[in-house]
Amino acid sequence: MAENPLYRYGQEDDAAYVRKIFDHIAQARQSQDADAYDNFAALYGYQWSKWSNVGRYYVNYLVLNRNDDRVRITVNKLKSIMKARASFIIGRNPTISIDAESPETEDKEAAYIAQRVARADWEQHNLFGVVLDCWEWVKSCGVSFVETYYDPAGGKYLGKYNGKPVFEGEVKARVLPKFSVFWDPLATRWEDVQYVVVGTIIARETLEKQMPDLDWRRLEGDAWTVAPTQISEMIQQLERPELNRLKDMKDQRGRRRNIFLLRYYERPSYKYPRGRYIVTCGHQVIKSDDLLFGEFPLVPFWESTVAGSVNGQTPVTEMRPIQELLNKMVSLDYERSNMPDIYAFPADGGWPKRFGTRSVIVGTYRPGRGEPKFVSAGMPRTDFQIKMRLYEEWLENLGGVSSISSRATTKHETSGRMGYIINEANRALLSDISYRFRRSVADLIRMRLKFMSHFYTDERIMSYIKEDDRREIVRFRGKDISGNWAVSVRFSAIESNPEVRSQRILQLFQNPLVVQSL
Repeated sequence: MAENPLYRYGQEDDAAYVRKIFDHIAQARQSQDADAYDNFAALYGYQWSKWSNVGRYYVNYLVLNRNDDRVRITVNKLKSIMKARASFIIGRNPTISIDAESPETEDKEAAYIAQRVARADWEQHNLFGVVLDCWEWVKSCGVSFVETYYDPAGGKYLGKYNGKPVFEGEVKARVLPKFSVFWDPLATRWEDVQYVVVGTIIARETLEKQMPDLDWRRLEGDAWTVAPTQISEMIQQLERPELNRLKDMKDQRGRRRNIFLLRYYERPSYKYPRGRYIVTCGHQVIKSDDLLFGEFPLVPFWESTVAGSVNGQTPVTEMRPIQELLNKMVSLDYERSNMPDIYAFPADGGWPKRFGTRSVIVGTYRPGRGEPKFVSAGMPRTDFQIKMRLYEEWLENLGGVSSISSRATTKHETSGRMGYIINEANRALLSDISYRFRRSVADLIRMRLKFMSHFYTDERIMSYIKEDDRREIVRFRGKDISGNWAVSVRFSAIESNPEVRSQRILQLFQNPLVVQSL
């Protein structure tokens, strides 16, 4: 094992190093340094934002009604001379409206961006799923703790949780601040970013429960606690005034409750072959270890571009659709239009034992609905998971790309857009699952490719065409997983040639980029 640098340099040096990096980035944020801000992204609740040299774009997702699968996408574009908001409502009658807060009453660019984002997955009628995908893939870079609660006037009484009545109804959220920042102006890909610093505000009682042996005597003073002025500045940066309630929180002894932790993640390098993970509180390092496998945070990273156009478009003045961002993260890096969508589900209704998944919200899907019906009411959002989203993420891990169809054929009951298999056994099993995803995207892709290429050979392919939905079902048995597995490949209706379909399937493992990844 590599020598722990804390024993060589001392804990205070490492704590000062982490704090220096965070302060440096925070200063760049405050001054809106273009070089630093181009590589900074944050997610506030269901709000996703990107900084560019032109202005700031907010993408807001809002589910209009519990019984309505429409989704409103709003793009707020802020410049020094204008503010414009364009809304695009997905539903039976799509509409677009522009609201102006400045003399310029029409911002066609904002309207165009809104349409691009709203239609990102329009053909699959899968927009709410895209919203959830975006939340799960990028939430680690922004606000960390979203506490959901239920509107007592929203619906029927479900019972009590922690002694408080719980009702089925509208899900609301209040957000506590967490700041994830990184700055590497030389990086042109996310894989080139060497470190990420995450700052979190937590209560003193929470830290005492997590680390009962912590030496509090070394942490006295303002260096480690968060003063009201500091919180005010952070709230102002986040532009969320409702967080002001954090300013004067104190415990019963009058001590400040808000503690500012810094978590430092560093990729493996020549100096630190196992990477580094450091948690600091003020001048004290309270945890230090090698970077665990797959623990490097995932933050949306926009590749650096030079002035001019890329594929006939100018990336500086427009925002790419969210689905395009997702494809960069979770699919193979080649032209997806040449490949079919692949997805998988266990034919016998079993549950995977080996493969992990992302941390998502626990709930159940109602047939034909794109919105979850929560069953674990009142729990912190980061601690419970959508049951079927958990299933979907695992299917994506197995299948190799991010698209999952709602037309999965199975002997079990299906639900929602993704063809989930929900029987009583799975429903009971899923209720207790709360483990977290511990693989990076690159590791995830390698895992998919190795698994599929190992079991998906010419000899194992037994396929037939179902004319009713123009799909081809391929069944095979894996050595590492018990039970039969059905892998479905969806093609367009015009592609009905069986030989062409078979060749498309085999392309997945004949592509040179796939071979390089293996």
